[in-house]
Amino acid sequence: MVNLRLNAHYSVLALLSRVGFCGGLAVMLWFVAAQMRSQNWFTVTSYIVAAAMACAALAFSYLLLTARGQVVVSIDETGFRDERLTSTAIPWNVIQSVSPYIPSRSRSATGIELVIEPKFRQTILMRPAGRLFGWVTRYSISGPAICLDTSILDAECDEISRIANSYISGRS
Repeated sequence: MVNLRLNAHYSVLALLSRVGFCGGLAVMLWFVAAQMRSQNWFTVTSYIVAAAMACAALAFSYLLLTARGQVVVSIDETGFRDERLTSTAIPWNVIQSVSPYIPSRSRSATGIELVIEPKFRQTILMRPAGRLFGWVTRYSISGPAICLDTSILDAECDEISRIANSYISGRS
């Protein structure tokens, strides 16, 4: 039997860098739009993007302030649990594979791809906050696969997939 456990938390440094990037971009775009003398498509677009970046900075700030010490991803003998997605653990008998995920236009893995049985995927109850802030936590569901972003966690995607695969290989 496998005795590995993983409890991944939010990385403070990753959240701070995203707050700084989104907040800085919002201020810069707002300043550029305010300096324009006429109302044209560029001014309106700058204000809209600045507002969206300010909302993203607020969302990352909220995560930074409220998630202190909270376990986000946990792997143990009961299953795989990602608190951003659902409050219940996904049992190992429905998980087919866990592998590092390389998003489009990227050179390195920044997440994991969790392939589960299609019948079970339809029964997963998503958290309302997970649906609302899915653009912040950057997860996607396509077919039987759930792609989860791990770039703002304190555990690497390779470590998460290695520990999860040890449970998958140990069940047979």
